[in-house]
Amino acid sequence: MKQPPESWYAYRWRIICTAAAFLFTVISLASNIGTAILVAVLAVAGFYAGKYFDKNL
Repeated sequence: MKQPPESWYAYRWRIICTAAAFLFTVISLASNIGTAILVAVLAVAGFYAGKYFDKNL
């Protein structure tokens, strides 16, 4: 499998945490449509968690 460009390495955890937060919210939305706001909150939280793990906060 081909590796991503090295310029992506600085954003690795931001991408992983944001994707995980988005997947969690999609699963949550399947059970209750009223949690649509959760998409934005968890996406932002995932981005900042990834930024923290990248040591770039």
